[in-house]
Amino acid sequence: MSSFKLALFNARNNIKLFKFNIICMVFSIAVFFNFFSLIFNPALNLENTDKLIIKATLYMVSILLVFFILFFILYSNSFFLKQRKREIGIYTFMGVDNSKIAMAFAIEVIILGIVSLILGLFSGMVFQKAFLMLLTKVATLNKEVTFYLSINAIIVTCVVFVLIFSLAALKGFMSISKSKLIDLLNAEKQEDKLLKTRYITGILSIVLIWIAYIYSGKIFTESFFTNSSIVIFCVILGTFLLFSSVLSVVIRFMINNKKILYNGTNIVSISNIAYRIRYNYKTLACITIIVAATITSIGAAFCVQYLLQSTVKVSYPYSFSYVGSDSKVKGKVLDTINNSKHEVSIDIETKYLLFDSQKNSKLKKNCPVVKFSDYSRIIGTLKVSNTDSIINSAKGLEDGDSISLASSNDSGFKNNQLLNMYGLKIKIKETINVPLLGARFSNNTIILTDNDYNKFRENCSNQVVPEKEWTFNGIIVSNQGDSLELSKKLASIPELKDNFTSYITYYSLYNEATGVVKFTGLFLGVVFMLSTASIMYMKIMSDAIGDKKKYEILMKIGMNEKEIYHAVSKQVGLSYTLPLIVGAVYAFIGIGALQTFLSKYLEVSLLLPFLLSLVIYVIVYILFYLLTTRKFIKLVTSK
Repeated sequence: MSSFKLALFNARNNIKLFKFNIICMVFSIAVFFNFFSLIFNPALNLENTDKLIIKATLYMVSILLVFFILFFILYSNSFFLKQRKREIGIYTFMGVDNSKIAMAFAIEVIILGIVSLILGLFSGMVFQKAFLMLLTKVATLNKEVTFYLSINAIIVTCVVFVLIFSLAALKGFMSISKSKLIDLLNAEKQEDKLLKTRYITGILSIVLIWIAYIYSGKIFTESFFTNSSIVIFCVILGTFLLFSSVLSVVIRFMINNKKILYNGTNIVSISNIAYRIRYNYKTLACITIIVAATITSIGAAFCVQYLLQSTVKVSYPYSFSYVGSDSKVKGKVLDTINNSKHEVSIDIETKYLLFDSQKNSKLKKNCPVVKFSDYSRIIGTLKVSNTDSIINSAKGLEDGDSISLASSNDSGFKNNQLLNMYGLKIKIKETINVPLLGARFSNNTIILTDNDYNKFRENCSNQVVPEKEWTFNGIIVSNQGDSLELSKKLASIPELKDNFTSYITYYSLYNEATGVVKFTGLFLGVVFMLSTASIMYMKIMSDAIGDKKKYEILMKIGMNEKEIYHAVSKQVGLSYTLPLIVGAVYAFIGIGALQTFLSKYLEVSLLLPFLLSLVIYVIVYILFYLLTTRKFIKLVTSK
């Protein structure tokens, strides 16, 4: 029988064994295809986007997705190969040459890969419409994203997966070719030796992770391709080195510490972990990276939504705003609103002046200047959170002092910075982040005492080119989230041309710009979460099959079900706990890098969305742990 016929024969007879593997590969291919279809879809034009955060997100997700799928397929093939080593040993015992069996296995992997690729592409195309509908819903896009069969996405998917399946086939071929008959027949009884303690490797892993930490703060720059590649490379290599060195140190410490080793069923749990550590540390390292990617993906999605709510409150506190004191224009605006389905909730009008803080330079930096009494009135009317404390903290403002209100586009003034405002000496007391005039002004707003404001107004009028006093109008309407049609009508008033800002317009643009990031984060978070469950399931089941005979012997010499439960819980628990702890630290650093980037423009803490994503993941993770522990116990105790 030729290798090809043997491969076909095995594929047909092992279809039940391969069913789970094929489902996993088809799912991976469909996800990969839909993700790249999203990038190449002309309606979204993501491949040509000039938005740094979207480009960085898509680039990093693409690398992580390829890494994850590569590991997932290689691991699942290794898992199923391990379960079939006895079958391969029987073929060898019957006289079939190792190279012929290895070639048959390689062909089998290629055949299953081609079948999975065809089914995955077909599934991806079938479910692409649902995928796009979900994208439109989660990202709240205003544009219609239609079905688009991307040839580029098909080519990328085929090339990537053909390479992955070829690598899996080559890995299996080499593994079988080098195997000995006795090793194949006794594959289930083989145990790894305890890893040597590698202190230098441990130090190197810490150095690599530290380098990744340093470069993580430089990801969101023009060099994000280079910096993010360094971060990913250092994290992956550092994690593998960390687990190969630290795990051996931890296990040796527990073995040498007799109080820990002989406490309850610890001796069973620790010995089972210790003598499978060489095989398991690679799996745990990969799971750690996937855990980090999952928490970061979900956290980033929550951060995008959290940032949207935070920035809107400060940058766009009004439904609509414009500058002008013409009563006729004001009448047109109010009439347009009254003739719509909306009502005016708040109507604010205030005077302000402009101060060019860089008057002697070529670059103008016009900062609006508002008097303290108007500032207090507006803050109270807008019902800003902590209104009383904000106003009370500023009540001690004296002539010669001022408060600076932060702008998202301005690095602002330093505390105690001295300003010469056309002859008026002013010191910036502090800079705070509260809404007032909104984002129509790109520079910080300066609050002066009423007395200093009057002096500054007089100084403005005495300039060679007198600076006039302006009138700001801010209006809040009911149900502003559905005010896009009203916004378009107001923007069409001739007098408001180039002099009109709208909350709903900004909200829509922001959602369109970051909605894809939000959707990608949530979707990949779910994908990685399910995949983590699949990998952990295969790992735990592989351990259970290997430990079944040990537990059978332990039960015969008197070990009861409660003791087995405790031993298994600790053994499985370590496999879950270590990746979760290290992965959560990586995710925290990743979210921290995003906050460092955003801190240049906003005073916002991303700790809450990070903790929310972590809590959600931990809850799901605990459910995985309970299910796999139960399955492990059921397998080792079954007759």
